[in-house]
Amino acid sequence: MKTLTKVLFILPSSIGGAERVTVTIAKFLDRERYDVKFVVLASTKGEMQSLIPTGYDVTYVRLLNIWDFTVSRLTRLFRKEHPQYVFSSLRYINVRVIAAARLAGGVKAIVRNDNGLQTARWDNKLLMRLTYRYAHLIIAQQEEMRQELIDVMHLDPEKIVAIANPLNTDIIDKKSQEPSPYPTAHQVNYLWAARFFYNKGQDLLCRAFRIVSERQPAAHLYLLGRYDTGDPYYQQVRQYVETNHLEERVHFMGEEPNPFKYMRHCDCFVMPSRYEGLPNALVEAMYLGRPVVATRCIPMISRIVSDHYNGILVDPDEEQQMAEAMLSAPSLHDFEMTYHPSRPEDFIRLFPQES
Repeated sequence: MKTLTKVLFILPSSIGGAERVTVTIAKFLDRERYDVKFVVLASTKGEMQSLIPTGYDVTYVRLLNIWDFTVSRLTRLFRKEHPQYVFSSLRYINVRVIAAARLAGGVKAIVRNDNGLQTARWDNKLLMRLTYRYAHLIIAQQEEMRQELIDVMHLDPEKIVAIANPLNTDIIDKKSQEPSPYPTAHQVNYLWAARFFYNKGQDLLCRAFRIVSERQPAAHLYLLGRYDTGDPYYQQVRQYVETNHLEERVHFMGEEPNPFKYMRHCDCFVMPSRYEGLPNALVEAMYLGRPVVATRCIPMISRIVSDHYNGILVDPDEEQQMAEAMLSAPSLHDFEMTYHPSRPEDFIRLFPQES
């Protein structure tokens, strides 16, 4: 009987762009050659079970929080499972996966950086300095992120590869076929899908939308993404909407299991971010043929959005620019995809089978 190469993919319980990319990469591996298993770090099963395809083994490591002896628990699991490779896509999990792989012995840790170092907390940067040198391989989403790891973390360039995010087109195509979630065809629907966080710029978008709403009576803004009602940033955004009497036109939708039906049917997808890694939601909206408005928050954005062809680029924190772009972008049409996602083989080759 042929021995399969075992790979464990480590995930949190909640779903975001990095988590979806991780599952997509796992699905690239041929199950006749690889024994693919998922490990979910959670006190409860949470929403991750809806993302992992049926037929895969899933182990739940029950944690109260990420500091709950995560390294020792993962070390025990790795020693029990004897994987050749372990993989994760979130920095705060990456550092623990690398440490556990080293302690378990004989396990190769492949980690994917979900964002640049600018957004990392000081404690996570410290843990990265201590552990990243022991990773078998580090994936950066773009060349600038790769160079940053070399320059700031002083890592071996041979250990870092820049690979653009893949697109799970099967899932996008299937889920985007659902009927439009918007209540009427007479609205002009703007959409942003991201968790509530200052770097994601929901406050900037609402300020820009106030200007748009004064000139476009049919405009509505839909904000998809996880939020905590007790979070000061969320409260700030909500207060702005209420103070400016926009409650009936700005819709806080929360976590949405199928954002693709919103993307396919929106009139314009807006990315107001102050900083990004490589924004999956923006790329997914472009794949679905939606005109976009996006900030030049990282150099990569100007390479994947062709200004005034399939979208309009604006400077970060410029609400007037953003409003003007939002009013113009819905008129863009008949364009082709300008982002070139990675291929399955770009990731498969990172997990060579031992002879």
